[in-house]
Amino acid sequence: MESSSALGYMPQYGVEHISMLVLTVVTSVVSVPAFRRFNAAPAFGWLLLAAMIFWTAWGFLPGNYTIEQSWPLHFSDALRVIAAIALITRAKWAVAVTILWGTTINLMSLIFPDVHYMQVPWLEFVMYWLLHIAVFVAALVLVFSFGEKLGFGGVVMSIIISVAWGLMCLVVNETLGSNYGYLSREPESSSLLDVFGGWPFYIVVEALILFLAWSIWAWAIQKLEVPYLPKTRKVTA
Repeated sequence: MESSSALGYMPQYGVEHISMLVLTVVTSVVSVPAFRRFNAAPAFGWLLLAAMIFWTAWGFLPGNYTIEQSWPLHFSDALRVIAAIALITRAKWAVAVTILWGTTINLMSLIFPDVHYMQVPWLEFVMYWLLHIAVFVAALVLVFSFGEKLGFGGVVMSIIISVAWGLMCLVVNETLGSNYGYLSREPESSSLLDVFGGWPFYIVVEALILFLAWSIWAWAIQKLEVPYLPKTRKVTA
């Protein structure tokens, strides 16, 4: 499928992509012990929220606006706000969604990036990777730094929020002719969805796989022996 981008796109598994994957790994490895030692989660959350607001506002500037991309309606857009809430408040529903979406749906955006340049390639590249890496790290920090647990209730809550958000995207897509959530047609770039069959079959397959993966992941997290660190604390060794 041809790209609709005006200024090209970032090839998957090229130098830029591989370098960002390496950066993701390094950042994750460094962040887990750092956040366990220093209580910087609220600051991280506010910075993530500020970056999300800036990038959303940028998309609505004259000359930048597109129906397909400017509205913050992709699952990754919602996740950035939810992850910020999780880091700032440690609300259980936000923690559950951040962990499950951040290590599955968002992970697919890291492995199969869909980066199409429209106005300012360097800024679009930086913001894509900054925001996607940030929420992935947030999910890992919640699990491996703070010892957050999900339980089956967290899985159910994540499913409810996912379905509600997906239904909203379908309504918006039908109204605007957009493809938020990739729920109305296949993405332009290669992705894991390619092996799940064409639209709309991949939606059903993806939902079933996510339910299974989330259940197994929540069970595995429950078994982890990571001491729980509450939101209000001082420096911990």
